[in-house]
This record gives sequence, structure tokens and C-alpha cells, in this order.
Amino acid sequence: MRAKQMTTFCAVSRRTSHPRRKDERMCECRPDADILAEFEPALFQRYDLSVEFFRRRRLVTHLLGERWLGLDMMTDAEIVRQLVCVCSIEPLRLDREHERLVVEHVGVVAETGQPCRLYRRFIPFSGDAELWQLAPGDYVDPRATGEVAYLEYVTAVLETTKRAALEILNERSKVIEGTIAAQRDRIAAFNNGLAAFIAREVAKWRQCGELLRWRERPTGGG
Repeated sequence: MRAKQMTTFCAVSRRTSHPRRKDERMCECRPDADILAEFEPALFQRYDLSVEFFRRRRLVTHLLGERWLGLDMMTDAEIVRQLVCVCSIEPLRLDREHERLVVEHVGVVAETGQPCRLYRRFIPFSGDAELWQLAPGDYVDPRATGEVAYLEYVTAVLETTKRAALEILNERSKVIEGTIAAQRDRIAAFNNGLAAFIAREVAKWRQCGELLRWRERPTGGG
């Protein structure tokens, strides 16, 4: 594991002993973790993934009860196929081929006068965006941080060289990919069992419908 980055970078200050350009901002030392805290909120921490499994199963029973899209006019097999399409979960997938790196000059290192840059990596993703908030298990790596916006995962670091920045960003991306992989295993198990669950719910729904019709049948009068 890479040692925690301890280089200190700039916060706005007029004090400097280093020559600088007129447009260059000089700064007091602050840990980069403090400066970038707003860019790196924790991910996969809100609820366990089982919450989404429960919600999808409840959706099955709700749609059956509402006779969604005329389900009562379909065969059991048709209902199962329709609800599997609606209620299955699409796991997260990062599109690394189309990721982009945006670099912005933000000042200099207070101790050395080295140029300091903000490196931001944007990675497009597909899948259910809610999964970014759901834990795949009891433990989530605390390095699984970043921001999710406009179907992109965004992570940022302050560094003096591109090589050092990419080392940190690559480590974070590896943690994120590992967490997504752990999610994907549980999601696959859920999706694989969804058809059988729906079939059981359809059978109960049919049985309840038959019972209701039996109770509502007209009775002969004398």
C-alpha cells in the first residue's frame, strides 16, 4: 500500500519567499486530504446491498397486485419474462476506454515553490446509479471515495507531477473496481434467482385471484 500522501499544498496566502508569475497563487501549507475533502466523499456506505434486493422483490408483488401492463392477460411464462426485465439489477461497469484526465494549475507548494496541479479523472459508467451508495458486504475499503455526477465517477488529487498523481488515481480506481466486482457477485446471485422467485409469486397471485373469484361467485337463491 502506498504511504499516505503527506506533501502539503497551498491555501490562499500572500506570504511567499519564492519568485512567481503575476497570475500565480501562493499558499499556506495544508494537507491535500483537507483541501480535497469535498471532492472525495465516501461511497458504498449508505445501506447494504440487501436493501435493494428487498426493494426489487417488493416491486414484483406490487406490479402483480396492480396488474401492471395487463399482466392478468399474460401466461405465467410471459409474466416471469416481463418482470425479470423490469426487476433485475444492472451492476455498475466503468468505461475505462473513455475516461479523461483534466489538469488545472492551482498554485505552488509552499515549502519548495513547485507548481501544484489538480488532477481530476472522469470515468463514465453504466448500471444502476443507486449502487454507488450500497455496500457489497460488511466491510468497505475506506479508500472507496469519489463523486458521482452525470453518469461519471470523478476522483481528484493535488500533486506536483503527473506520474505521482496517476499513481494515486490508479490506486483509487483499483479500489473502486474491486468494490464493484464484489457487488457484481451478489447481484448476479440475486438476478439468477429472480425468475424462480417471480414464478412463486405469480403462483400465489393466481391462487389469490382464484380464491377471490370463488368468494365473489353468485349464489343461487330460492
